[in-house]
Amino acid sequence: MKVYQAKDPDSVSLDKVEEDGFELRKNGEFIKYSVDFSGTQMQTVGHFKVKGNTVYVYFDDPYLDSVFNIVSLDEETLKIR
Repeated sequence: MKVYQAKDPDSVSLDKVEEDGFELRKNGEFIKYSVDFSGTQMQTVGHFKVKGNTVYVYFDDPYLDSVFNIVSLDEETLKIR
């Protein structure tokens, strides 16, 4: 299980992107934050749909598509499996 907590938007710095991070936006956008082998920070934008307790994520490159199950969710914390 992975646990993600909401960040204060005013404190988010693109200079300090975690290797394994993502953002779910209200408009259905899914942004995957990553760092490549050379240390360059990258953002990959896709979209997501929630069906029941399952989140389906789609990108232009289907290799990146993913599915995860929501274990619990509240205002501050998202737990997925």
